[in-house]
Amino acid sequence: MTRTLVDRAARALFRARTADLPRQDALPALRSDWDNLEPELQEGFVLDIRAVLQAIREPSKGMIDAMAETAQCTAEDVSALWQAMIDAAMREGAGRLLPDTVK
Repeated sequence: MTRTLVDRAARALFRARTADLPRQDALPALRSDWDNLEPELQEGFVLDIRAVLQAIREPSKGMIDAMAETAQCTAEDVSALWQAMIDAAMREGAGRLLPDTVK
């Protein structure tokens, strides 16, 4: 099964946040792996990833300049392409938890 970007990122965030937890001291719900994690806890990680995607929807000037130079396109094109990719990632993960907030 192919996972969406949101799912892959949520799993990575879960691993990063729980990697250093001593298993005997961790909350019982966090002692397991992602696939055995309670759905409500999985949703919390997905919400965090969706918040990050929303926050980075607008590319920085440095990102725009780097891409415009590399791809030889306008800043407006770069911004539109970046936003389209972020919007697509948000739509892929939208059915999971939240209504689609992407334009």
